[in-house]
Amino acid sequence: MKKILKLFGTVFVVIGLSACGLGNGFQDGPSTNSVVGILNEQTSIDKESGTHFLVDESGKKTAVRSLTINLSGDEYLSNRVKALGMTNTTDDVFEITGISVEEILSKNTKQNKPVEYKDTDAGFRMTYFDNWEVETTADGTVVFTAPLATDSTRATVVKVAQSNFLFENELNPDGTLMNPLEIYYGNENGKILDKSQLLKIGVDKMDTFKKVENGTITYTLYRSGLIYHLSFVPASPVNVADEKTFNEMIADFQFVAMDDTVSETEDSASDEELAKTSAAMPNIDMSMTPFESLPYQFSGQYPAKWYYSGVKSTTDSTILHHYGFSDEASTTKELISLDVLANGIPSGGRKLVVNGKSLDIFDGASYTVYTTLKARNFRISGPSAYKDLIQYMATNLLSVEKDKPL
Repeated sequence: MKKILKLFGTVFVVIGLSACGLGNGFQDGPSTNSVVGILNEQTSIDKESGTHFLVDESGKKTAVRSLTINLSGDEYLSNRVKALGMTNTTDDVFEITGISVEEILSKNTKQNKPVEYKDTDAGFRMTYFDNWEVETTADGTVVFTAPLATDSTRATVVKVAQSNFLFENELNPDGTLMNPLEIYYGNENGKILDKSQLLKIGVDKMDTFKKVENGTITYTLYRSGLIYHLSFVPASPVNVADEKTFNEMIADFQFVAMDDTVSETEDSASDEELAKTSAAMPNIDMSMTPFESLPYQFSGQYPAKWYYSGVKSTTDSTILHHYGFSDEASTTKELISLDVLANGIPSGGRKLVVNGKSLDIFDGASYTVYTTLKARNFRISGPSAYKDLIQYMATNLLSVEKDKPL
C-alpha cells in the first residue's frame, strides 16, 4: 500500500475559538425558519401532503411532517407549539426538525411533565419540563427558561451553544491520541487539560469538562469538529429545584444526527418502495485495500494498486478534509475524490439503498454519492465510468474507535 500523505498532522485550528464570538455551527446548511400554531393530525379526507397541520391564530393551516420527531405524541398534539424547520419546495410541506411547547391546551397533556426536545439542525436531544419556555436565538443558541418564582428577580436559564472546532489530532508523549477537549482547553487557556478533570455525562457517557464560575455551571463537550457548551445560569435567588432539573437534563443529553435532509426511504417507506430503491453491492473487478482516518474516526477501501492523499481544507468551509485517489503517484491527478463535509446533504438526489446503507446519488458531468456515517456526512465523486467503484467505496465506509492504534 502506497500513501502520499500521512493522516496525522500537528494541531490545526481553522477558526478562532472564543466561546463567545464564534460563527455558529447551528447555522450551517439551509436556513431554518419557525412556525407557531396548534398541532393537529391530518385526516383521511385531507388532500394536502404531510401528516399534520399547524393552525395559527388566524386559522391558517400549514401542512407539516417530521421524519425524526413523533408529532402525535401527547406532549405536542393539540397544543400550541413552535416548530423549527424548512419548507420542502417539492410539495410545499414544512419539514420539522425541532419542536417545543409554547402553550398547553390539550387535556391529555399533564402539567410539569418531562418532555423531549429534539433538534436535528442543532444536533442534540434532551428532556425538559413542559412548563419551561424554549427559544432559539439569532446566533443559534437554544435557550430553556424556567418559570419565574414569585420571590425571584431573574429566572433560571439553561443554554446550549455551539462553535466550530476543527483540528488534526496528535499524540500524547505516551503514544496515545490526545483528547479533543485537551486540545481545546489548551488553545483557550494556554495549558493542557488534566484528564482527571474530565467527567462523563449524557445517555452515551460522553467526555466533558465542567467549569463553575460566578454561579454559572458550564459543561463543554466535543463532537466531530464542533464544541458544545451546556450552561446553567441560576435564578436570583438560586432555586435548588431548578439545578436538580438541570442535572436531569444533563443526564439525558444526547447527540443526534445532523441531517439537513433525512432519507424517507430509511424512515417511512413501505417494504415495496424500499425494494424498488434497493440494490445489491456492486461487483468490483480489482483488489481493494483499507485506509483509516483517525481524526474523523472512519475507515474505507480503495483499489490496492492506486495511490491516495489527504489534505485539510482551508479554502472551502463546507469541506473538513479532502482525499484524492488516483492510479498514478501524482497529487494533481485525481480519479475519485472523497470529502468529509462540514454541512448537510443537498436535496434532490436519487435515493438508493445498497447493502442496507442509504445513498443519495447525483448523476451529471460526474457521478456523486453522498452518505452519512454516525452523524458525519461524506461525498464521493468521479467520472461515471467509475460509478460501481464509487458506490462500493461509499457503502464500505465504516466507523472506527477514536483510540484505535495505527
